[in-house]
Amino acid sequence: MLLAACAADAACARQYPDSWAELDRATAALGPDRTPVFLEKVRTLLYLPTTARSVPSFIHKAARGEPVLDAQPGAGRVFADGLYLAITCSESFARMDVDQAIVQSAATRLGAYRLTRQREACKQWPMAAADPMLFRNGQYDVPVLFLAGALDPVTPVEWTNQAARMFRNSKVVVFAEGAHVPEGLSGLDTCMDPMILAFVAAASTQASDASCVATMVREPFLFP
Repeated sequence: MLLAACAADAACARQYPDSWAELDRATAALGPDRTPVFLEKVRTLLYLPTTARSVPSFIHKAARGEPVLDAQPGAGRVFADGLYLAITCSESFARMDVDQAIVQSAATRLGAYRLTRQREACKQWPMAAADPMLFRNGQYDVPVLFLAGALDPVTPVEWTNQAARMFRNSKVVVFAEGAHVPEGLSGLDTCMDPMILAFVAAASTQASDASCVATMVREPFLFP
C-alpha cells in the first residue's frame, strides 16, 4: 500500500518508478543471509509515518548497493524488549501453532525470520500463565474509541473492526496515512488530541468529531 501511494505521487513516482523491481534487485544482491535483516529494517520503517516516507528511498539505496544495513531505523527510540517478550511469549506464541505459521510464512518475502528468532528468544524467557479471559468474546457497553492506521504493518484495520464488534458503543477512526503509531502525521495536536479529549470528557463516542482526520497526512516522501 505504501509503494502504491508512492506510485500515485508524481514526485515519488518520478524518483522511484519501480520500487518493486528495485526491491527484487536489492534482495538478490544481498543474498539469503542478509536479505531477512534488510527486510526487517523495511518492516521497522513502516511502523511510523515519519519513517515510512523513507521506505522507497531505503529500497532504492539498497538496490544501488549502498550499505543500508548499517542504518538504524528509529534510532534513539526506547524499546522495552523484556516487556515485549513477557507479553508475546506468554500470550501470542503460547496460543499459536508456530510450526504452521513458519510453513505459511515461506510464501512471504520476509519468510520465517521473525518467527524463528522469537521462538528462540521465548525458549530463554520466563513464561507466565496467560489470563484465561484474554481472548474471551462477548458484548460490552463500555464506550471505546478505536484509532487505526490504514498502513499499520502489524495490526491491520480489519483486526480493529473485529474488536469493535464486541463493543456496542464503539467508534472506529481510521487514519488513511497512519501506521502503527501516528507519529509523523499532521494534525496530531489540532485534530487527534481534541478528538480523544472530547471522548474522555464525555465518556461517549458521540462527542468525538472525526471529520478532521481526512486532513491528517504524512510529510512528503524522502529522496536521496
